[in-house]
Amino acid sequence: MKRLILCVVIICSITAVPLCSIAQQRVGINTTTPNATLDVNGTIKTDSILIPATHYYMYATPKTDTIMLGPAAFQRGGTTSGYIIYDVKGTELHFDGAPSAVIGYCVAPLSLPNGAHIINVTGYVIDNSPAVAVNLGLYATDVTTGTNTQVASAITPGDSPAITTLSLSVPYTVDNTTKTNSIRVILGNDATPLTNLYGVRVIYTVGHVN
Repeated sequence: MKRLILCVVIICSITAVPLCSIAQQRVGINTTTPNATLDVNGTIKTDSILIPATHYYMYATPKTDTIMLGPAAFQRGGTTSGYIIYDVKGTELHFDGAPSAVIGYCVAPLSLPNGAHIINVTGYVIDNSPAVAVNLGLYATDVTTGTNTQVASAITPGDSPAITTLSLSVPYTVDNTTKTNSIRVILGNDATPLTNLYGVRVIYTVGHVN
């Protein structure tokens, strides 16, 4: 019985810009400086592709994405005598209670892909209370011990009847195997809605396809 052996040979042309190159155990096609084991500068055409189960697709450059947390995403946190009140349209929330009550806060879980890199957190609030500043914080909770750690926070600079922004520049990477994450906003307890939360925006980047 005769066996046919098929040999595939890649021929590199000797020109000013080689069609392929081999450098540092990397192969480049249409590039002389391959940045991966196989670096193709152009379109790949194939009938099928096999990806091992232990690997995943990577973005050439990190992809930026945004998640918005509206008022309805937040629930009362801690033990306070106040309670959350939404306006009729559900576009804002505040605590209602005795001004002397324990400061109240609201909290929303933050669910992001594992390995996501948070770069900014912005809260949209009104702080028209002379007694309590509005505080925006990013928190990480250890899944084993339940310990809460404040990653970053920002406080309103002063009283304002208009919507203002609280911004955190947060170089923080999500690790869902060891921690859960949340956004906490301290609104305080006011008998009237002097401190309101309209929402929180989180900007993050991911390196691999979900």
